[in-house]
Amino acid sequence: MPIARKLPVAVHTALTVLVLTSSPASAGDGGGTGSPTGACSFPTVVINSQSVESQISCHSGSGSGGGSQAAVTDWKPPTCWWEPEMTAEEFRQVYQYVNKMMHLDDIPVEEIRQFTDLYGPQLSHDDATGHWYDWVCNSDASTAEWTNTGIPGGWPWRWVDNGTPSVGGQTVLSTSVLAEIAASALHIPDTQVTLSPAPGAQTVNLPTWIWVDAKTIEPQSATASLAKFNMSATVTAKPVRLDIAVSGPDADAAPTHLSCRVKGDGSVGTAWHDGASGSSDCSLTFLRATVHAQNTLTATLVWEVDFTGSGSNWPRQVQVSAPAQAITVKEIQTIVTG
Repeated sequence: MPIARKLPVAVHTALTVLVLTSSPASAGDGGGTGSPTGACSFPTVVINSQSVESQISCHSGSGSGGGSQAAVTDWKPPTCWWEPEMTAEEFRQVYQYVNKMMHLDDIPVEEIRQFTDLYGPQLSHDDATGHWYDWVCNSDASTAEWTNTGIPGGWPWRWVDNGTPSVGGQTVLSTSVLAEIAASALHIPDTQVTLSPAPGAQTVNLPTWIWVDAKTIEPQSATASLAKFNMSATVTAKPVRLDIAVSGPDADAAPTHLSCRVKGDGSVGTAWHDGASGSSDCSLTFLRATVHAQNTLTATLVWEVDFTGSGSNWPRQVQVSAPAQAITVKEIQTIVTG
């Protein structure tokens, strides 16, 4: 999800350099614990030869972090939003520089007047009450969205008071939006389920033990940060249960649907060991041999994803299924004599 901030064409590359040097944070250098995942590194998007990387970065937290990227929610961050970029003092320096460059570049008087009339009266803003925000869009934004800042001349900067949720109906970056970005960067391990007997060696009326090693499903977290302005949001994911389903023309098992909780040690079920017998805390028994076709066993680990800050629809659940396993159930023939 690459993000970039569009700058007016009239300012050219010189202004891009000034804005970058006035903002020490850069993508990949944000807050949070752990190491950068790369899932939230925002390449520069060039629009009309003018663009700057977003300062939002994502970091992984505890756990291995391997596996698939989680489909935590179908909520999608807005295509464009207002993102804090400069303090009041930094903007005063930018204003002086832009004003100078516009005169040196022989920009039409009307455009210069528009700029000075718009921003000149706002130079007295105080950092204690807010910051200067920049219009941010991702690479999928249309030209209309890029220019739809609501500011005359398409200038990208707007003063936003602290705690303002939206401006002119347009989203202002907040911790709840950062939480959605963090959730989109969250990676949850692939589900690795072990069966004993192994798939294809099941026998009618003999329990099949099912388990998941705790090391393969450690809790995961992701943090999205805007370090310069001390903004961050962390989402955490923990496995809560394993759902087992068996299908096929000869599928007949007890129980019909199996749900196994994640235990205190982080594992699911009990690993079979030499000398073990009977059923386990996560097992099922096939009651009929496969005749027409193999059964299919599907194991789905359910994760709960939570965000401790303000926002709706938390916690949420993510389902990560292991590859389906083909099950052949054999029937032991016995001969009774008497």
